[in-house]
Amino acid sequence: MSSNPGNAKLLVTGVSGFIASWLVKLLLLHGYTVNGAVRDLNDSRKVDHLLKLDNEKERLHLFEAISWKKVPLTLPLSGVRESFILHLPLSPMSKTHRLNLLIQQSNELLTSLNHVQNHHP
Repeated sequence: MSSNPGNAKLLVTGVSGFIASWLVKLLLLHGYTVNGAVRDLNDSRKVDHLLKLDNEKERLHLFEAISWKKVPLTLPLSGVRESFILHLPLSPMSKTHRLNLLIQQSNELLTSLNHVQNHHP
């Protein structure tokens, strides 16, 4: 990934999760602007760790994913170059199914990171 991405803006869903929050941290450190989707902006357990990241005030913009009816979907997508879909569905599922989804999302994340690195130097 470029250490000087200019005004590159990326979307990360599930931003409060373990993998996504580490991704956000790395993207901010590399100079990217991140639009992050979280289920509940008022849940301090989900957002406090994000609000403590370096450069978060300038380049991290959080959106509540549950309230797409209140906030137009075009707002978090506006100007986004790439997106990382790292949320898990709310529906009940087995631990095995959840683990398989996490593995799939991790693989998609690696593919997306390689794409960003190779196409946006």
